Amino acid sequence: MSHNRPNIIFISIDALRHDRLSVNGYARPTTPTLERLAGRSLICDNQFALNASTMGAFPTIMCSSRPLSNGGFDHGADNRPPSIFAQFHAAGYRTHMLSTVHWVNRFFGYGNGLDAEEMLFSLGSLIGTAGALTRTTLERFNSGALTADDVSRHIAPIVSASLDRLEAFAAERQARAREDRLNFRFAPFFADGFDYERILGSVRAHRKMMADDPDGYIARYMPEPFRADGWLMHEWRRQRTPHRIAEEVAERVIGTVTGAVDPGRAFLRRQRYKRYPDAEALVRHVLAKASEAPDDQPFMIWTHLFDCHLPYCAGSHPNWYRNTATHLKALGYDPTIDPGATFARAPADEAGRQHWSALYDASVHFIDGALDQLVRGLKAAGLEDNTLIAICGDHGEELGENGDYGHHFRLYGYNTHVPFLVIGPGMDAQRIGAFTSHLDLAPTLAELAGVAPAADWEGVSVMDGQVEDRDHVLMETFFGSPCDFDNRPLYFAVRTRGFHLMWKERRDPTDHLSPDGNQLYDVHADPGQTHNIYDESHPAVVAGKRIIARRMSELPELGRARFSGLAEAGA
Repeated sequence: MSHNRPNIIFISIDALRHDRLSVNGYARPTTPTLERLAGRSLICDNQFALNASTMGAFPTIMCSSRPLSNGGFDHGADNRPPSIFAQFHAAGYRTHMLSTVHWVNRFFGYGNGLDAEEMLFSLGSLIGTAGALTRTTLERFNSGALTADDVSRHIAPIVSASLDRLEAFAAERQARAREDRLNFRFAPFFADGFDYERILGSVRAHRKMMADDPDGYIARYMPEPFRADGWLMHEWRRQRTPHRIAEEVAERVIGTVTGAVDPGRAFLRRQRYKRYPDAEALVRHVLAKASEAPDDQPFMIWTHLFDCHLPYCAGSHPNWYRNTATHLKALGYDPTIDPGATFARAPADEAGRQHWSALYDASVHFIDGALDQLVRGLKAAGLEDNTLIAICGDHGEELGENGDYGHHFRLYGYNTHVPFLVIGPGMDAQRIGAFTSHLDLAPTLAELAGVAPAADWEGVSVMDGQVEDRDHVLMETFFGSPCDFDNRPLYFAVRTRGFHLMWKERRDPTDHLSPDGNQLYDVHADPGQTHNIYDESHPAVVAGKRIIARRMSELPELGRARFSGLAEAGA
């Protein structure tokens, strides 16, 4: 290569817990590839997500800006500091976004500075964004707090924008049909088999209905708290190619016959397509894009892996579940554990909980194998000596702790303590024990690449000496979306070396998981965060409230009455 700046391959991984990686000390060998590469890796041991959700994490990851700044995380990168793509593009990098995340794309402000963007998520997930953005309005309407006119004023622009996005998505699928068939045959945006010309016709019809009678449209399609499948998916399930419809009929026949003999096998067969592109397919695509890059320009490629998100699918397409036993066995688990167990709402007993935990580990092991393929592919392409690989978790995961499975916006340590490491040529083994967060990710990659950080990024490089002076990390969220500052309670957490404080204005009425009160945990004596020692007079509570009050005072949407008492209590 004629340039001397490093290429960047940035891989974020959904629901990846710091404590489940063997490179971070976990007892089972979930990440042998990362262990092998640790000798040339920078690893952050106390990296925290500031929000325990994908949509809330990425404005911080990509724009080095706090989740609730700039009107909240609903708007993605809109009205925020320049994204990492924009900053690297301005410095001469060719930037690629291979997005599997329906919240991270040009529709939510991440398009600035992109040379190439591919939307690698499903049609249904894109429809679901409208549900998140209209939820509170419809809940308040159903409770009598809003009139029909109020609802129309709020929801009409969201529906209109959603139809614009669906139209653009369908057009991209048409344009990329051949590439999708070659590279992502088993990914949902191809395997679902939609006839995108008919989808475009449906979008036009809905746009006209909404324009002709907004109130009637909302009453017809959104009379109850919004569900994506209740809005458009019922009619779109019929708008598939004849080939896909024939496949579905054949699958049902086979499923019926198989189910009579082996219901478990029949269930797994119905789930054989993951709801996202799997890690191995994405790694192949990343390698293809890297190999096509011009020699005289460095590249930056980002993608996101979902394999260790529920339902924890350890294995490659097609029929991923046939590979799961191999990963379980490699980790010392019973290889006969049912790969379909995590498709249930929650495990029924302790044995089930252990199976969920094992399947989570197996999915991490599968991802680690894909990362091994990435490293070997870069070497084969002659790119290994000039390419940095950055890996982070967007948030963590609950595996039965405090009664939950998933992540659900709760700010416990296992939902927010995530991995961040950078592997690359010329790097010495370095472990950073200081508090770091997603705010620091973009500045760190910028320093390693010799790119100037944006002036208004809030984080700093993890190699900056000032991180050693940090004594806490502050996390913030709503319980879900939208970020309605006027009508919904704020949730915060403060992590120090000794304690993890979780404080909220009140429990959100849709939050059926959290306790009504606040929580404090001793992170050394109680690492599983099971024994709440919250007391108003505890020094960690007093100091934490002061930190939270200061942050609330920075949010222009909040009046002083929302935090003045908190500030006085923490004084």
